[in-house]
Amino acid sequence: MKSMEGVYFMRARKSFKCGKNKTQKKGKIMEQEIDWEQEIYGRGYEKLDWERERKKKRDFWVALDWMSTGVALMFDWFWTFGSSVDVIRPFLKFTGEKTESFPCPAETPCGCRHTIGETRRDELIATCCCEWQCGTYELEPADILFHGIDFERFGDAIGQALGFAKSSAAAYVSAGLREIGTHVTAAVPVYLSLEGPDGLLRELTKLLGLRDSPFLVLTPTGSSWSPEVEAMARPHAGGHISLSSVLNASPEGFVSNGAVEPMLAECDKRVASLRDTGGTLRSIHREIAAVRQDYSELRTAKQRLEKMVGEGMLSFTQKVDAESFKVLCAILAEGDVSKASRVLRMPDPSIRTIMRRWRERGKEYRAMLELVRWRKKVSRKETVPLNEAVLQEKAETVDYPGLLSDVLEGLLSMSEENWQERCEELADLLRPVVSA
Repeated sequence: MKSMEGVYFMRARKSFKCGKNKTQKKGKIMEQEIDWEQEIYGRGYEKLDWERERKKKRDFWVALDWMSTGVALMFDWFWTFGSSVDVIRPFLKFTGEKTESFPCPAETPCGCRHTIGETRRDELIATCCCEWQCGTYELEPADILFHGIDFERFGDAIGQALGFAKSSAAAYVSAGLREIGTHVTAAVPVYLSLEGPDGLLRELTKLLGLRDSPFLVLTPTGSSWSPEVEAMARPHAGGHISLSSVLNASPEGFVSNGAVEPMLAECDKRVASLRDTGGTLRSIHREIAAVRQDYSELRTAKQRLEKMVGEGMLSFTQKVDAESFKVLCAILAEGDVSKASRVLRMPDPSIRTIMRRWRERGKEYRAMLELVRWRKKVSRKETVPLNEAVLQEKAETVDYPGLLSDVLEGLLSMSEENWQERCEELADLLRPVVSA
């Protein structure tokens, strides 16, 4: 309960020694031993008045709002729910625990827990131990057993009445927050809570630590949905519905009064807005990441090529004739001999004849053949711009290693996911040729 002692007992607890009866006479307090024989055998004990409690007018949802733990003695259920107790009774089950004390059953409770004991005839009794002397009540064994809400059946009944589907995965369950279904339209889980404001805030903090996504919470009256709870829930598109505003409760079950539809529509809008915003942000983040990755790859490829130039791996180009270098760059840029012939305006057979001669002209020309083979492995589809200086054939004024590096950089920066691998392949094939 929110505090069973705070709700059911309006006075502070006091500790008194049982077995003594205190009376006051002429300003003096006199202690008198209780005659237990007379107490036990001289008269009968008072009975618990269940019907008296049942006749008290109580609102079901307000009463449920007081039961944060969902566990109490049956007499407490009667006292709290009164006329609506038959609505909750079908959902109560024995917890397996029993109490060591009993609430005062008097019409005007004294505010203290009664001590549970047994008579010499093995009868269970609840004895008042405070100065009010409310009397001794006879109990049945079932009276001291705790009964709790079967939240699975209770949640199903509420979910069905409101049109929620059952959870498709394992339901989230904690001490004060229980997943009872799914709002299909918005695809959000629905939770039931009987906690007060502080308890609900604590439970949602735990939930969002595990599930950072939209949700819908049902509470009995809405009194626990405080401004602090709303402030926590709103950034996550967390919604709330007070059951007292959407369901009619009776012993026959729960029936929707039609007020839930606009509330669910508002929930849908909130969730859709969050997801649209989140999707846009994720898209922006992906684009930024892609640009960063492309930039990083381009810069790294250039640095790797500059290192290869510094190591002399492209210096062989300074020892080849201008026409051969022009053919090499055209093939690397265009992807194959046929395309290179169109760019160079040279017959295809002429280019192939030039390339056949490379096999006989030393390691520098063999390096060019290795580059052509490497180009075929990269891809023949993509092309890169060819610097006009390549076509001028002026070896004495042109930086051939730099020009070749530019062509290779263009190839490596094409949307190749494995450009680093290609770059290392290039270094591996050139290293033995130039060092031979």
